[in-house]
Amino acid sequence: MRSLLARACSALAVLTVVTGATAPATASATPSAPAPAPGAAPRAPFNCAGDILLSAGLTASQLYRGVAVTGGLSFAPIGPASALYDAIGLNPADRYTYAIRAQGPGWNLLRIDDAGVVTDLGTVGLPTPVLGLGAYTAGAFDTAGNFYVAGGSDNLLQRIDVNTRTFTTITLSQNLGGVADFTYRGGYLWGVSATGALTRIDPVSGTVTVYAGVVPASATGYGGAFTYGNGDLGFLDNAGLLRRISVTDPLTPVFRLLSTQTTVAVSGNVDATSCFVAATDLGVVKTGPATVRPGGTVTYRLRVTNHGPGPSSGWTLTDQIPAGLTDAATTASGCSVTGGSLSCTGGALAVGAHTDVTVTGTAGPGTTTFVNTANVRGNDPDPNPANDSSTTTTRVADLTITKRQEGPATVDPGAKVTYTITVTNDGPLAYTAGDPASITDDISRLLDDARYNGDARATSGTVRYDNPELFWSGALAPGASATVTFSVTVNARTFGNLKLDNTVVSDVPGSNCPEGSRDARCTTHGKVKAKDKDKAERPVEDTLKDTAAHTAKGPRD
Repeated sequence: MRSLLARACSALAVLTVVTGATAPATASATPSAPAPAPGAAPRAPFNCAGDILLSAGLTASQLYRGVAVTGGLSFAPIGPASALYDAIGLNPADRYTYAIRAQGPGWNLLRIDDAGVVTDLGTVGLPTPVLGLGAYTAGAFDTAGNFYVAGGSDNLLQRIDVNTRTFTTITLSQNLGGVADFTYRGGYLWGVSATGALTRIDPVSGTVTVYAGVVPASATGYGGAFTYGNGDLGFLDNAGLLRRISVTDPLTPVFRLLSTQTTVAVSGNVDATSCFVAATDLGVVKTGPATVRPGGTVTYRLRVTNHGPGPSSGWTLTDQIPAGLTDAATTASGCSVTGGSLSCTGGALAVGAHTDVTVTGTAGPGTTTFVNTANVRGNDPDPNPANDSSTTTTRVADLTITKRQEGPATVDPGAKVTYTITVTNDGPLAYTAGDPASITDDISRLLDDARYNGDARATSGTVRYDNPELFWSGALAPGASATVTFSVTVNARTFGNLKLDNTVVSDVPGSNCPEGSRDARCTTHGKVKAKDKDKAERPVEDTLKDTAAHTAKGPRD
């Protein structure tokens, strides 16, 4: 994005370009160098092997080639600095980069080759943008070789034919509102303003659609925009931050911020373009444990492999950490875990080569299954997107405990009440003698109205009673159950609260009855008939008085 200082200094820029009056030859399917300008040797087009090109400079423009490295991009200069230009775009028809010289009138069209040599193709006759910085800052080619440029703030889009150096003005449905650069993908031009709003421009109808809050706002503005080979969008701000966004469908887009990379801030007035041609099949395979106990560590390995046919110029790996997996972390270079999402960026990957990323987390309580999917996004065109994602499932140990009171819920004094506790291993892990399943049943809330009969039994494992608690532990294979039974006898005369409430607990990870559980299967509720308590607690002398009074009255009529 151009600054006011850049405009003021542009007239002082030293012009180090090769001048020529003729337009380049008509583009062909096989790129070839255009006829050289007088006195200039033929120059080669860009090879488009994952080229991410950036121009920057306040008084003169320097072109850079970006190379993907672990965690970001590394930029190296291409040739010498030249006259100040902006709105760069790479023409897929001839693979040369074009730009608009940042000086009017006429706004000359420039062509830049793979060595960074700039050829001035002459004036296009573009009008000076009225709003914003009064210069053309945004530029991009469509797949047919049409060069679109705009001032970034007004509602005029210019379509340039680089062969004839003529242009057509397209009136947009609204002002662009500070879009400093845009890029082409899927029939639309896409740009981001400093507020983080993404703007979609239909170059045919002129319709402008704004999507708020797609990327974080930038204090310096997003001066560079380009398209990755797989269709992702890249937006580079003037401070060196690169945001990568996936777009599921250009017509009804759903956006996802894939990564944020910190690159080297070369200088102000950033602009960008790209060219990806060679196909590269990147795939990811994710592996993890089939099972884990609650509180245990889950370790995932994500392997990114280049299956060819060409080398990969770089990639981004993402993994949304499943809910319930806490303390997720990674030590892999170029990776970070933020807001429950793993994001990694990597550099070149040769055919047949792979790289591994490990991420760990803790299985939190309340989750029975972790389903986790990783996605890789190559920078280059991908002929086989079917292997771009990989999913693994980890089941959490599951111990189900159910307690019931046999017979009626309300019992008579002196009645025997039997309790049955069923412990089931719902899998997937086996409980062993060395690492058994276990329960604890504190029956103190029964003992104010009843007495324990000392008859606890279990179908497997070991049961013991240590007043007032009953304990059981034992091995359980996946799918197996153990049943514990015991009984109490309700008091005949002396009572407590007339409630036979009882709760079983287990400190085994994965149990449905941990301490404080509200699972209804862990608790039984019984009652002792209240009328029996009234009779039992009345003093004997009161009973005799009632009998005497009844006798004195005689029988009822």
